[in-house]
Amino acid sequence: MTGMGTKNGIDSGYAFFMGKSLLDWMSKQQVSIAISSTESEIMAASMAALNAVPLRGLREEMLGKIRDPTPNPPT
Repeated sequence: MTGMGTKNGIDSGYAFFMGKSLLDWMSKQQVSIAISSTESEIMAASMAALNAVPLRGLREEMLGKIRDPTPNPPT
């Protein structure tokens, strides 16, 4: 999630759920200046991916090896 403008800049963040339970979330003002909205989205996705890897490992420890890719949430 990016592009939520404030008077001091752009906020970005993410939220990770397991079922209906919130596991981790983060929201912060971007420190880097993006040249385009696409670059801004890439920076936000990269930040979320850095935190998704350990959470996926924790899930594997709790529920066993994950064989399939993590499914997208229903829209």
